[in-house]
Amino acid sequence: MSSPAADKPTSVNADGIFEPFPISRVPMEEFLRGERFGMRYRHLSSFGGGTQVSVSMEELPPGRQANQAHYHLLQEEHLYLIEGSLYQVEKLDFDGRKAYVRQIDCDYYTDAITYTKVAILDTFAIADVAEHAATQPLPAVGSHGEVHVASRVVGFKKIKFYTNENVGSGELDLPEQQMHTTSYWLTLSRMLMTSLPFSLEDRRDGVAGLAFAMKQVAQLLLMCDRQDLGLSIGAGDEGAVTDAGHVPDDLDEPRIFLYDSYPGGIGFSEPLFGMHDALLADTRRLIAGCPCDHGCPTCVGPAGESGARAKAVSLAILNRLLDGVPA
Repeated sequence: MSSPAADKPTSVNADGIFEPFPISRVPMEEFLRGERFGMRYRHLSSFGGGTQVSVSMEELPPGRQANQAHYHLLQEEHLYLIEGSLYQVEKLDFDGRKAYVRQIDCDYYTDAITYTKVAILDTFAIADVAEHAATQPLPAVGSHGEVHVASRVVGFKKIKFYTNENVGSGELDLPEQQMHTTSYWLTLSRMLMTSLPFSLEDRRDGVAGLAFAMKQVAQLLLMCDRQDLGLSIGAGDEGAVTDAGHVPDDLDEPRIFLYDSYPGGIGFSEPLFGMHDALLADTRRLIAGCPCDHGCPTCVGPAGESGARAKAVSLAILNRLLDGVPA
């Protein structure tokens, strides 16, 4: 099912058909962040009923710059990999756009800790994941559409090569980044979550583990780089701000977002939505086939981060979705 957002103007006519339109008809929107970042933009795809790739026309005001993707990789103490050699950032001149690095030899790499808020702007399509949906409430729903992503890097982890152990961390304080992009998301119903025979904490760990594994599988299905897909868990409204891989304490109907990590999207959400069943089936196969006891970086994430029962809970969720167990 496809429908434009009810509160946004579109080019649809009285017969429900999207018509060609001049760009001047599309309302201009704006965001500003601090002294440096900001832009004005028009959402062309939403206005014209687009459902494949999000298209925006952006204008930069004098003295402003568009937000840069993955800029946090050059923060102090981060490690940067160039042609197989590791370089540590000693100093970052953010305004001058310069990073000063030195080559080092160590057994770990760094990964940013990001707090992300994802708000759904428009839902392009919705599909259920249960064959028994006609007679029973849906345990989960898969969707894809246009979203607004606001993220802020608050720290970084030091991850050991080969084992992916967390061997340290550091704090960062960088400006918030915002973008409009496209996303696939899976909504787990309240009925499904409350039916799980686990504690609230274990259920949260299970959702986080499921999200971790889904991203691993999605990267293979799409044949893309891990940096091309963003991950967030939240309600999808303006109020939810979460660590990218963790579930808020008060969230009883979580959504797992896998979004394009670039403004406007690069065409991943619609194909991933089309591979919805394969994504869930392959995720279960990955988790169930992993020889670890409680979780590891190959399936639901390191046990020390994902929780002792994350693997069991994530499998319980997938079994309910794929085997048609009533929620």
